[in-house]
Amino acid sequence: MNRLSITQKLIFSFGSVFIAFALFGLFIWYSFADLSSGRSNVRDWLMSDVTVAQINQNLAEVHHAVHMRVMTTDANSSRWKAEQDKSSGNIDRRFGDYQTALNNSVYDEDAERRRDQEILDNELRLWQAYKAQIAKIDQMIKANDMNGSHA
Repeated sequence: MNRLSITQKLIFSFGSVFIAFALFGLFIWYSFADLSSGRSNVRDWLMSDVTVAQINQNLAEVHHAVHMRVMTTDANSSRWKAEQDKSSGNIDRRFGDYQTALNNSVYDEDAERRRDQEILDNELRLWQAYKAQIAKIDQMIKANDMNGSHA
């Protein structure tokens, strides 16, 4: 039908596959070239991602400890208070870790750095407001106002 021999067809087929792999390799190399450059710091990005996950975990622990303190009126309340304080301290440390990760990150534009810093500052404000709310609950618990502390 056509004038190509089987050997030529095989060479053409293997050559096409080799060229496709080479082009794919070039695409991968080009796509990830910035990851190894000084402009991109993947390690700090991953560190900030892990830090956010740890903050969420510690926040859930604080939330659980506060609920348990409100629900218990016995000696376990001091145990839950200690757990709440420990988790709150962990959150404060994690926010410090996040600030360090932001400070160490290399940004292409200052606008990106400012945006990330604003997000962190907003999260810190929300955390401080949550701690202030917990302090109000602490006062209700000390006054033995269980109805107010459940609200």
